[in-house]
Parts: sequence; structure tokens; C-alpha cells
Amino acid sequence: MGGSDSHTVCKEAYQLGEAELTAIEIRLVDLLEQFPSCSGLTTVLLRTDNPLSDFVRTYEASVFGAEGYDFYAGMEPYEQESFFLATVDLENKVVAHVKRVVEARREQTHTQRVSLTGIEVVDDRLTALDASENVSLQEITEFHKIVDIKKCLNLTSNIQTGRCKPSWEKPYSLISYKAVFKFTRVIGIDNIFAYMNRGAIRSLGRLGVEFEKLAGKDFHLPMPGDPGRYDLKYEAICIPDTCHNQEAFTKEDPERPFTKLIAGLDVPLYWLDDLDAALSAPGAMTAAD
Repeated sequence: MGGSDSHTVCKEAYQLGEAELTAIEIRLVDLLEQFPSCSGLTTVLLRTDNPLSDFVRTYEASVFGAEGYDFYAGMEPYEQESFFLATVDLENKVVAHVKRVVEARREQTHTQRVSLTGIEVVDDRLTALDASENVSLQEITEFHKIVDIKKCLNLTSNIQTGRCKPSWEKPYSLISYKAVFKFTRVIGIDNIFAYMNRGAIRSLGRLGVEFEKLAGKDFHLPMPGDPGRYDLKYEAICIPDTCHNQEAFTKEDPERPFTKLIAGLDVPLYWLDDLDAALSAPGAMTAAD
């Protein structure tokens, strides 16, 4: 599917003020409400060159900046392959949750040491100077039985915006994961890589989602500007896009009460190619189901 090949993302895209965030939120809600099929809880995908995607970037910079990360610098190599998922609560007229997912590059890029895939979790292993954080691409693909790395995604961010509190009836994070698994089916993804903290791992585990440590080992998120240090709160994992994992979000499991929160929720997934085009031609926004 691919992102934009020529779009340049400026640092200002990560620095929107509250007035700008609110303006984007209002425009997105108003746009979605123009379509009769949109109501209640809706998820929408944005390309990297859609101006609304800066809403997500600003939240990324705020959340990870508080942990010492320069998200603008960190994401620069991945912007062209990025997609943004917004979970919109139309009842409360807010963007409640946001995610960034990144496709593998169509063509691998090369450094002096290795060929890079565009999957951050994988490439961090290939470039790690610390032997305990380094592993080869071959070992990764063999362990996870990956035939084509291009059929993988990197789940880069997973953020509650705080603009509306989640509830048992509206578990925004789970809703966004359900939308991600719809997206993976649309574009033919076999595996999702991510850095996850214990809270996120525990939430997925309650649903029965199956995942593995990357290459079966303990790997972690590099600290910005210091290639020798790692943030041990975030563990590298691989989530296979299996029928079992798909069904964790669509079927109730009596042994896993958490599945009741999400299985019965209808989570429409829409693709918004371009804001202006959608405003002038409703057909520009299409269901991704």
C-alpha cells in the first residue's frame, strides 16, 4: 500500500498547540459525521501526508518527550511508510486514542554494516552495538517463521489522548487494536512487531492474544542519543496475525472475561485518503472492512 514517497515532515508537525489540536479534532469529527454510516465509535486511517496526522505526532512527542525521547528525530527514517489510526468517539466528539503503524520498506536501505528493513524493532537489533541487544535478521525470520519481512508492520505508538475517559463500554485502546487487526487483513500482514511495556503486554494477555519475545530473547528500546543504553520498561515482541489473534477481538471466551469488552463492539474502519478530496467527494473516504 505504501505511504507518500515525497512528503517531508517538519518538526512543527510534532508541536501543535491545544487550539490547533482542537481545530483538527473538530474538522475530523465534522467530516465523519457527514457520512451516514459513521456513528458512535469509529476508527479512521490517515496517510503520513494528511494534515490531520499531525494530531497523532503531537501526542507522540508529548508522551514520549516526557520520557526523554525526541520523537521527531526518532521517526524521521520511518515517516514515508507511516500510517496513523485515530479512534473517534462521535458521541463525545473527541479523538480518544491514536496509534502509528509503519510498513516495512519496499526496498531495504543499507548502512556500512547491515541492510535495514524499515521495521524499527528489527532494525534496532541489526544496528545494536551491545552484543546482548544484537541479533541477525536471519535469526529473527527463522524464529518467527517469516517468509517475507515486507509482510510485517511495526506498531510504533499506542496512546490514550485523555480527551475522553475510557470506560467498560468504551475501551478505546482495545478498540484501536481491533482496528489494527482489520487493517492487517486489508494489506496482507503476517506479523506485527512492537515495543511494549508491561501494562500493554498484560492487556493483550487478558484477551488471549498470543505473542512471542523477539527471536525468543529479551530485547529492549534504545535510549535516544545513547546507543549503549536501553529502556528496560519496553520489551521487543512479535504478534503473529493469526486467526486465533483475530478472534481474540471478535469472539467471547468464557475463560477470558476481558473479551466481553471488545468482542461485541462494532468497530468500523475507514480510510481517509485526503481531507479536501473527502469534503468535495464522499467517495474519497471508503470503508476498509
